[in-house]
Amino acid sequence: MPDAPRPSDARTLHIVALVLAVLSVVAFFTLTGGVIDYLIMIACAGAAVFFAIRGVLRPGTLRWVVLAAGIVSTLILVTSLGLLVIRVTRVLTSDAPF
Repeated sequence: MPDAPRPSDARTLHIVALVLAVLSVVAFFTLTGGVIDYLIMIACAGAAVFFAIRGVLRPGTLRWVVLAAGIVSTLILVTSLGLLVIRVTRVLTSDAPF
């Protein structure tokens, strides 16, 4: 039977999830909007969602903050995926430059 996670491990995971969520928000609002930029946004938001899910499953004082950060990161991930689909469609129809 695996040992229960130590509180310091959960706190570190919660802080990593929060930093990644803030990074995904910053990337979403600062990158210009090309195909590569959307891929960077998706990678940041995907990592934030992954760590937020892991962080919510562990008890700790920052659990609810990580849950809120995970929800925001999920919304950014879905929006970035939609914007990437639109941009790739426009590029493939030669309506916009790469």
